[in-house]
Amino acid sequence: MKTKALSLGALAACAALALTACGGNTVSEEDIKSGKIEGRGPITYVQGKDNSGKLAPMLEDWNKAHPKERVTMIELSSEADQQRNSMVQNAQTKSDSFCVLSLDNVWMAEFAAYRWILPLPENQFPKEKILPPVWQTGMYRGQLFAMPHGSDGGILFYRKDLLQKAGITKAPKTWDDMKKGCNAVRALPGHKDIGCYAGQFAKYEGLTVNADEAIHAFGGQTVDKDGKVKVNSPEAKKGLKVIADGFKSGFIPKESLTYKEEEGRNAFESERVLYYRNWPYQYALSKEKLGDKMGVAPMPGFTADKPEGGTSSLGGHNAAISSYCKNRATALDFIKWYTSE
Repeated sequence: MKTKALSLGALAACAALALTACGGNTVSEEDIKSGKIEGRGPITYVQGKDNSGKLAPMLEDWNKAHPKERVTMIELSSEADQQRNSMVQNAQTKSDSFCVLSLDNVWMAEFAAYRWILPLPENQFPKEKILPPVWQTGMYRGQLFAMPHGSDGGILFYRKDLLQKAGITKAPKTWDDMKKGCNAVRALPGHKDIGCYAGQFAKYEGLTVNADEAIHAFGGQTVDKDGKVKVNSPEAKKGLKVIADGFKSGFIPKESLTYKEEEGRNAFESERVLYYRNWPYQYALSKEKLGDKMGVAPMPGFTADKPEGGTSSLGGHNAAISSYCKNRATALDFIKWYTSE
């Protein structure tokens, strides 16, 4: 079965490459190597699925003001790993189908190292208005390759309505607070099987983020500042053990092993999970469905001796120009407009 799955995956990859190659023309090697930001005309803007629904109206503002340099949005999968695969395939075929890329900040160095994206003129962007750690996510070997356009961190969403029914009015600050809250809610009629806590625990990028947050919450590291792997430390093991024990005890439902961002959000909104770790984009979506039934709080500390809270990974997306984009001058102007106040 494993061999068959690999074969089907290879066929799917080949089909995707073929479709990408057919989707646009290639750019000359001379243009690619020059790195010059020239050329005006229509461009594409490529990102994951727009769950907010707010991007299309924004792009229409640009298109009304720039009728000869219109931007067409290409929405990819809502899953981060699949978004990256589509962008890598487009770059490997040197297709100009993708022009401005919305890169997850952890992909940026890879795309810059392979020269799949162009260096940007740093002096044309307001560095002083961007938080230094966020600005650094667009840098590679001393050059700006991508401009941050959205930055975020993990936060805790909780079902305030259910907790209030159980007599709890304060947001949790620690893992123990969540346990007490969940036990109280499980004592309510009809809620004995509710999942206490969930994050993104499917086997993809989200699992890496959730594990890393647990590791750092106990003072551990995945890699140190020199890039050396440090994940096998006592502190890191403590953080990972808390997650593992959560599954063993039933505090984290086994169903969440299938959760990516949206699966977990649906579980939270349908009262299958009491506490849910996700990115801030969820706020507007869940607020529309739940109203005041939802509460938000910083990530909780894992132990009572850390009442200041837990640790969040730095998430976000940066806008970059594909090396295979023809109308690069338009792309640069669009990025400056899109990332402006």
